[in-house]
Amino acid sequence: MPNMSLNKKIILILVLLFSGFFVTKTQALAGASFSLSPSTGVCIPGGTFNLKIILNTDTPSSGATAKINYDPAVLEAQTLTNGTIFPIEIVNSINSATGKIRLDAGVNFANPSNFTGSGTFGTIKFKVLRVGSTSLSFDFTAGSTKDSNVAHAETHQDILTSTSGGSYTFTENNTDSSLDPSCATNAPTPTPTPTTPPGAPTPTPTTAPGVPTPTPTTAPGAPTPTPTTPPAGGGAAGGAPEGGILGPTVFVTLLSLFLIGAGLVL
Repeated sequence: MPNMSLNKKIILILVLLFSGFFVTKTQALAGASFSLSPSTGVCIPGGTFNLKIILNTDTPSSGATAKINYDPAVLEAQTLTNGTIFPIEIVNSINSATGKIRLDAGVNFANPSNFTGSGTFGTIKFKVLRVGSTSLSFDFTAGSTKDSNVAHAETHQDILTSTSGGSYTFTENNTDSSLDPSCATNAPTPTPTPTTPPGAPTPTPTTAPGVPTPTPTTAPGAPTPTPTTPPAGGGAAGGAPEGGILGPTVFVTLLSLFLIGAGLVL
């Protein structure tokens, strides 16, 4: 009986140890979130402001994808810049027609430095187009790896568990630039209209007597120049080529390296 009791104790201890291991592992994988900073604020039409994409994780991560939705009728996303967390920028995309933003970034696999803590994953600069209210949200569904996600540095699993967007209001003559100090100063400045004091006669332009008005002349035999119109859209080929910052071959190569290293199917 004493031996049986000892065996039971050993089995119980082993069960507790393994249970603790799996609980700890599960907790370690559930620890990342995305948010916007600031999450609320006001601005004026014509003003600009910056929104930071904040990544918070309590477990080491080797890369992330942030997908954000906004209303292109109210806001114009002007720039999207990589933050200070991950040095390798893989995707930087603004779709102004659909109001979608995507930023992918990861560690340098030649010299990886995994991230734990809270920091700026990226920054978006917006211009306000009109009066109104709007909200921004992350494209995120728990368990999906085709939307916003964060890669665990060791298991390469998606550890993103929550996201938090923001709500903003834009009004005329606003003096509360709570989003950004430049918000109230970047609006177009109206051109002052010159006024004439009451009773003052309106000056009439005069021409000095005896001074003939010069008439433009063309040298004999010289052809008359014909005004030309530059091609629409600017540039030698009538506009900038479409596409992203990276070419297709470079993009596929870098994205493949990132996905293989991160173990994610984005």
